[in-house]
Amino acid sequence: MPNVFYSEKDFFKYNLLTYNEIRNSPRVSENYVFEYSPNDETSPQRSTIYFCDLKDISSSYNELVHYINENGFFISRNNSLLYKDSSKDDVYFILDKVIFNKKECLELIFSKEIK
Repeated sequence: MPNVFYSEKDFFKYNLLTYNEIRNSPRVSENYVFEYSPNDETSPQRSTIYFCDLKDISSSYNELVHYINENGFFISRNNSLLYKDSSKDDVYFILDKVIFNKKECLELIFSKEIK
């Protein structure tokens, strides 16, 4: 199955493919889209939300960091984009500034290994 992009209005995709950790994230923009990435031999399953058309990208970034920290995930010593739960090595958030559809956006990924 390839990566799938969808909106919150895509009821079945949203409810079946979106991890709660992404579903419950603060909506720091009115313009956002979801992506589901299935696991394969090289990468784990991922649920992603892209926030675009941000009024203040720094403030939005900080709000998402606060959300990640509230959920018990803290910045990794080895990677400033990676937020890990110290008790679970295969579960993590990634927060990054990216270009998505030719716009500067924030990308919030939640990933966990499916075993």
